[in-house]
Amino acid sequence: MREVPAEAPTPEIEAPPLEVPAIAIADRAPLDPAGFLVTPPPREPADRNGLAARRAAAFRLLDQQIDDLIKGLEKRGQLTRTIIALVSTGPAPRPQRAAPPRPDLLFEDWLRGLALIQTPGMNQPGQSAATLALLTDVAPTLASLAGASSGLDGKQAGLDLSPAVRDPKHVVRKALLASATRMPPRIGRSVRSNRFRFTQWPDGSEELFDEQADPHEWTNLASAPAMQAQKRELAQRLERKTSLAPAAPARPTSGRRLNVVMIIADDLTAQYPQLGDVKTPNLDRLRARGRSYEKAYAPAPFCTPSRAAFLSGLSPARLQLQHEDPFKEIFTPRVRLMQEQFQDDGYFTASVGKVWDSQPGETRGWDLNEWAPPLPAGKVESPARLMKNMPVEGGPTTNEDDVEGDGRRARFAVKVLEEKREKPLFLALGLVRPHVAWIAPQKYFDLYPPDRIKFSPAPANDLDDIPAIAVKNQAQALPRLMLAGREPGGLSNDPEEARRGLSAYFACVTFMDAQLGVVLDALDRGDRWKDTIVVFFGDNGHHLGDHGGLWRKNTLFEESLRVPMVVAMPDLPQPGVATNALADLIDIYPTLVDLTGIARPGNLDGVSLKPTLLNPKASVQDTLIQYRPIEPARVGYSLRTTDYRYTLWPDGSEELYDLRVDPAGFRDVSKQDGRRETLASLRKSIESMVHD
Repeated sequence: MREVPAEAPTPEIEAPPLEVPAIAIADRAPLDPAGFLVTPPPREPADRNGLAARRAAAFRLLDQQIDDLIKGLEKRGQLTRTIIALVSTGPAPRPQRAAPPRPDLLFEDWLRGLALIQTPGMNQPGQSAATLALLTDVAPTLASLAGASSGLDGKQAGLDLSPAVRDPKHVVRKALLASATRMPPRIGRSVRSNRFRFTQWPDGSEELFDEQADPHEWTNLASAPAMQAQKRELAQRLERKTSLAPAAPARPTSGRRLNVVMIIADDLTAQYPQLGDVKTPNLDRLRARGRSYEKAYAPAPFCTPSRAAFLSGLSPARLQLQHEDPFKEIFTPRVRLMQEQFQDDGYFTASVGKVWDSQPGETRGWDLNEWAPPLPAGKVESPARLMKNMPVEGGPTTNEDDVEGDGRRARFAVKVLEEKREKPLFLALGLVRPHVAWIAPQKYFDLYPPDRIKFSPAPANDLDDIPAIAVKNQAQALPRLMLAGREPGGLSNDPEEARRGLSAYFACVTFMDAQLGVVLDALDRGDRWKDTIVVFFGDNGHHLGDHGGLWRKNTLFEESLRVPMVVAMPDLPQPGVATNALADLIDIYPTLVDLTGIARPGNLDGVSLKPTLLNPKASVQDTLIQYRPIEPARVGYSLRTTDYRYTLWPDGSEELYDLRVDPAGFRDVSKQDGRRETLASLRKSIESMVHD
């Protein structure tokens, strides 16, 4: 074999500037405060001459050792009886890649190794084989050439390449797959305008729904050519600053000091009226007195982040939703919680029931904090009789209203409301229903016999254009994977089960409404409407058998995000007239600050809805952003064929290299026109190989 001269080091190939997705060379994909990928900092330029010289020296040494081996076999007469294989796990990294030498990059020069096989009497020696090969192919190939068994009983991942050794034109393997692990962002983000909802998932999946033409969100328009301009505009709205400014100190108010009563219903979706005649006479009378927000939304689709957001007035992205230990910022003095701001301004603050998401809950800022008021004297709470064949747990009880947990909470809140005190009152009442389990007294179930409830399931193909990450809680095998008939978790599409489930949910809604009536009656008795602001809302929505049979929350669909919200206040113009102005629950804090005249913290993300209270036709914002934490796939896959290398990362980023004209794989052509069919074909090949 020829020795490489010392004075002629291996020449370096000059490459164009590295233009790849940040995740391709990221150290497990670092995150910015909003949970999105950060481009890695520039690295110090490599010493190209030094690396080239060291590599050349290593090759000279290897070449000499191979020569010694061959001469030794020949001297002993063994060369004509010996199969020689030289295998390399991959070349040294090229300095022009501007990335560190490490084992988890999916570039051609990181993955492409060396495999040389010499057999006695082989055909066409010196001719390169046309087939692709994996290192796992070496063992079964050598065993076959030697006439032996690999000992793996057909369980090995490798293929026997001996036909390609005998005939270099023979193709055994047409494609091969490599992978690398990354930690992508954990937040799905959705922006809602008056007409559209656009959602971006951390695996690159997208959804776009026209809420006017398609209120059930059955048709995903994200790939429609005519909607790309609209999609780009909405994508720009998703960017939101996440810096945390210091709070402004509270200041004493002057003049009229209004009381505040804030009532929260748990998992109360705004979609329930579409499903039947659900009886809510007390919510109806509050709507008649106040301003109902027909387009009010939770900032996140489940309890903890939603409540953290509206109590702090901050976006869930600011509350570290993307991290393993979320909401840590809300427990620091840097964030002035709503009740703290009112307490600092001289209000008596009382929390009754589920205001924060846990027991005993967030205690800061409350003069009184009562999670579960005691039972009435001499009464016992009986357990529910759970119904069978239900999509979620639920059933009736034999209890009177004042024995049920929410009945006790509402009546305790009335005592707080009617107690005489010098200070103005800030009262928060958290009702647990209609959160699961769907349990309420029997008389409310009697209002909704299951056989009289109408249930219209979604179209059978509703999930076909929905990415798996949109409804699944666990990471999927591939980014941007459509469900394609695979069922998400928490699904039941049985019409009989659905009717029983709706019966239980409706019973809980009407029971919750009756407890709201207890508080409204107390406001009537004390003539307190003249000096009290009342805010009622659901903390997030809930699916009721829609989208293929979902019976849960924690999605970024309308059913999981849109909630009822009503604000009543003294001297409200045009009471009873609803507004279509967009409203977010994080707007409640700045609105109450504005209406009562106390100091506004300097770090609130929400906006005051006061203009929409003064004029139902007014609007204060044209888009809202909602968030969902989700665990995306963590594995990026790279597919190598004879002509292409295609890489699909767990954040949906793609790379495509045309090896016919760019054998080193330096120029990513995935964004070039005319590549869509090639990308789709290669992506389908990855999906097939991963699932096989």
